[in-house]
Amino acid sequence: MRVKKGKQVSITLRHPGRNRLATLLLILSVVGVLTSITLISVGVVIHTAVKPFAAILDTYDGLYLPIILTALGVAGIAVHSLLTFLLLDFTKEERADYFGKVCLAVLSCAALTMVAGIICFAHIREVRSSFKAGIFNGMKNYQNNTEMKSAVDEVQIRYQCCGVKGYEDWFTLEWINETYVADKEKLKKKRTNGAYKSDDVPFSCCDPGAFRPCIHDAVHTNSHHFNYDHTKNVTIYKTGCLVSIKNYFGPGLLFIMGIVICSIAVMEAALGGGLRILYTSLESATMTGDEFGPGTGILLPGQVQEYDDPRAADKTNNK
Repeated sequence: MRVKKGKQVSITLRHPGRNRLATLLLILSVVGVLTSITLISVGVVIHTAVKPFAAILDTYDGLYLPIILTALGVAGIAVHSLLTFLLLDFTKEERADYFGKVCLAVLSCAALTMVAGIICFAHIREVRSSFKAGIFNGMKNYQNNTEMKSAVDEVQIRYQCCGVKGYEDWFTLEWINETYVADKEKLKKKRTNGAYKSDDVPFSCCDPGAFRPCIHDAVHTNSHHFNYDHTKNVTIYKTGCLVSIKNYFGPGLLFIMGIVICSIAVMEAALGGGLRILYTSLESATMTGDEFGPGTGILLPGQVQEYDDPRAADKTNNK
């Protein structure tokens, strides 16, 4: 094998070298089928993680990234399956004719997969901002919108959080439906500018890890409870949901998925580059009339040249 660098990267391969390269590409192609399935799985995971909170997501469209990943996965399975079939006997002329188109398809998949990975990273901020606005909006509609109430409760239970920045956010909102408040005197005392506000939080803020039964009403009123001091032993989550969701979708789910997707794109680019060298080397050898002889494979776009043996040129010059 001889590598030449310049404006064009060219590699001279003989038949044994092409066989080894084809074997490596075959393995990568089979792995490509598996990584394409992984892309579909990533799309399903992201969709499953976001779907339960669709009611409170402000402007975020949780479908288009999973759809992109699923489409790329299906296309990748088709392309890599075809490539695997072609590589099983790459010297057959009727198969070799398809290598150029399949190589272009693999490189296109690599480029689109890399774009999907970048989108994944971009979604970290988008999901965070949508959740921030959506949770606050859900909290404001908690008392009269069943769908919003269920979504907010599920967020607080799943991510072990309370409020947007902390549980005290609930104190600033009229979130309790007055229909279900039996103590009418309490209503009068805690009405501010016509709105009923209190130091209560929803049950979904309760921390099951707390030793004593959950106190989620009159959270800051120590005298309302026995042996209780809210500055020392609250029984509800202190962390706001914005921080919890940021940790889950930011450094967690979307960041990891983004790295996985970009890694798949790099592997597919390497596969496409190797395939380009293989089929151009085979084409170069075929031009000499000996498909089992040496041929010059090129990596970058350019015209495939008939293999020119430098040893033959040296012999001619020595005569």
